Amino acid sequence: MRVRLGVHPSCWIPKTKYPCHLDILQSCLSETAIIGYSGIEWVRMLPESPYFLQNQLTERQLNLTSVPFFLKQRKGSLHFNYDGLKNAFHLCEVTHCTTILIQEFCDEQLWLDEKVAENAKPKPSSLFKAYEHLAQKIRSKGIIPVYRLHPECSFFSREHLTEIINNCPSIDILFDPSILSIIGVNPSHFFAQNFHRISYIHLSNYEESDSKYQFTYPTEGVLDFEEFWPLLTESDFDGWCIVKGGSILDGFHPFTFARKNFLSIQTQLLKSKLFANRKKLATKAG
Repeated sequence: MRVRLGVHPSCWIPKTKYPCHLDILQSCLSETAIIGYSGIEWVRMLPESPYFLQNQLTERQLNLTSVPFFLKQRKGSLHFNYDGLKNAFHLCEVTHCTTILIQEFCDEQLWLDEKVAENAKPKPSSLFKAYEHLAQKIRSKGIIPVYRLHPECSFFSREHLTEIINNCPSIDILFDPSILSIIGVNPSHFFAQNFHRISYIHLSNYEESDSKYQFTYPTEGVLDFEEFWPLLTESDFDGWCIVKGGSILDGFHPFTFARKNFLSIQTQLLKSKLFANRKKLATKAG
């Protein structure tokens, strides 16, 4: 098992400004490295030049954990920009990143009206064919394609996630316990059933207020991860586990919670490994 801990930078970097100011970037990267994380996920607020970004990462011995690629729903079909895909490949090449997160977005005007959004959805057959073709193209470059179910997409449902798993064998699945819980899926059961397709993890938690969900750090929300750590150990997971925060912690310095979660996760993983080793020794002795 090789769990590599990374962090999502959005709590450090304001989402309204991109690319972000150099001082903010350097503070984010330096504090990420000081805490002990070995990677950081790409967000649009990071520098546009992949070479400049890689130099900043190298100075702090950090890795870029993933690069996003967006597909947009528009008028009954999925569209993706080939230049955008080339840029994603180039960013992966320069930064030695081996994962591309595939995400769906619908045009803003579509999800303002549920009926319009429903009529604008692509046909399932063409949707899955496009995904499988894209995943194979990404794998041909030596990069792992990982599907991320996004809350802002009109396909946001457990049924859609199941169809992606069943119809697109070339694509891995991002494991996010908060998203799974929100769509009515038990995260532990999902991981146990699909661990062979999971190579990338978003660890976040959430709280519900007035029928709205606010995402936060794993240690702060309603989810209990006690059952998850043994599953991670038993499955011999090898990949990135990204700690994510959220707007619910606005006003607090991100270093505080990012460090708290790093130490908590490291402790839980160590306990899980020790328990697994003791179990093996007991089995041999018996």
